[in-house]
Amino acid sequence: ATRHEQIVENLLCRRTGHFHPTTLIRAAAFEAVGGYRTEYQWIEDHDLWLRLSSRGQLANLTDVVLRYRQHTGSVCWQRAAQQRQLMNQLLRQAHQQRGLDVPDSVLAHPAQSRSAAGPGKWARAAAKGGFPVSVHKHLRELFKSHAATRYKFRMFAESVARLMVSFPLRLLRESAALPSGNYDAWHTKWRQHQGRERAA
Repeated sequence: ATRHEQIVENLLCRRTGHFHPTTLIRAAAFEAVGGYRTEYQWIEDHDLWLRLSSRGQLANLTDVVLRYRQHTGSVCWQRAAQQRQLMNQLLRQAHQQRGLDVPDSVLAHPAQSRSAAGPGKWARAAAKGGFPVSVHKHLRELFKSHAATRYKFRMFAESVARLMVSFPLRLLRESAALPSGNYDAWHTKWRQHQGRERAA
């Protein structure tokens, strides 16, 4: 969503409006709405976007400028229950302020548990990009989870199959950017690549 109306609709329907790491906010607008509110810790960005949307226009770029890393140590994964409860409270308030009824489909049931499918999907996505270390990390988390055994092995098979194609292609793409016969440059680039993989 790039237009203000679309972004607000997403926010009111529990969908992401902006990606926090790449958001630019005017300091005056930020201060005028009171900044981040501690009572909405864990979803403070969603709360801020909703309040800013009542003061001015929100917009998103059409270009993709962010690679968002998903992992089991993230707030969204570790604090899912608190986020659901706070989001329900925030959306009730936001709809009420706009004179709207809250659709039942927007509110999450507090008893819902975090799906164990996350690491499997992340492993498959990492495999598509040709990142074997990330694939291994996510599959390890998946096999430690309470996900169904059938699902675990399906994600394992799909990730390996994707990686067998994507990893060689990724190496070819990266090596094509290096001068022919320049071993030192290639070795430096490879060490940098290994450092990024370990940090992922």
